[in-house]
Amino acid sequence: MDTDTSNISVSAHYTGYIWCRHGLAPKEFETARGRNTYRFLSPASALIRAIIGADMETFLVERHKLLDHLLTAAIEKAGVTQVVEIACGMSPRGVSFSQRYADRGLVYVEADLPGMAASKTQLLTQNGWISERHQVQICNILTPSGPESLGHLLNTLDPTKKTALITEGLVNYFDLDTLQTFWTNITRETARFPECRYLTEIYPDFRDHPIHRYTRIAQGVIGLVTKNEWPLHYESDAAIEAGFKQAAFQDVIVHNPDDYRELLSLPKLPYSSFVRVVEAR
Repeated sequence: MDTDTSNISVSAHYTGYIWCRHGLAPKEFETARGRNTYRFLSPASALIRAIIGADMETFLVERHKLLDHLLTAAIEKAGVTQVVEIACGMSPRGVSFSQRYADRGLVYVEADLPGMAASKTQLLTQNGWISERHQVQICNILTPSGPESLGHLLNTLDPTKKTALITEGLVNYFDLDTLQTFWTNITRETARFPECRYLTEIYPDFRDHPIHRYTRIAQGVIGLVTKNEWPLHYESDAAIEAGFKQAAFQDVIVHNPDDYRELLSLPKLPYSSFVRVVEAR
């Protein structure tokens, strides 16, 4: 499957608008492109919500809050002092975490394709958020070497510091062969650090899940907006764990948002969540 990554930035603006709607991002992260995409998708979202009692927005907020929670724990309990967020899009995480952990000297590097990286740099600069500890770099996960590669990006960090690498809204745009190459590259390139954990979300192919039959609607909507396929991966939590271990991760925890509903004030659903968040080392 060939993925045209240039179109994924549309979803970045859309999710940026979602974060603003839910108080997860400063208002400056709201863009006209994101707002218009949200309005365009509203009829489809309403249809999905009427059928299953939730919509794409529901699961976006679930994954975002859970990723934030796990990154917070990595910093406060595991001593992580460097964070790299690849395919950062309009994520507010770099701003919020850089401000929250300024006293710890947290270094936060956001990375994306050239166009999105330029837009993010402009946003951060205009609002006084860019700093020596909070930067934006260019990175393309499909580039094996050179100035846009993951290895080149990680070379800019301190190899003596505990590090976290995070991706959100990326995995399900690619087939498993591409993901295995990317994940294996992560384990190889992050071996330079004393410890590195990878945080990401994945929408599984849970065929016995009550809403599985309706995921084609979501896949169709995402495909319409981004001009890309959006495949589901793995049929169980155990299969997700095995898939990451195949890429040489030693410790893999598959987190279910259901286990965090009260702690993170996630909305109650009449069925199990359809998204998983993976913590791999």
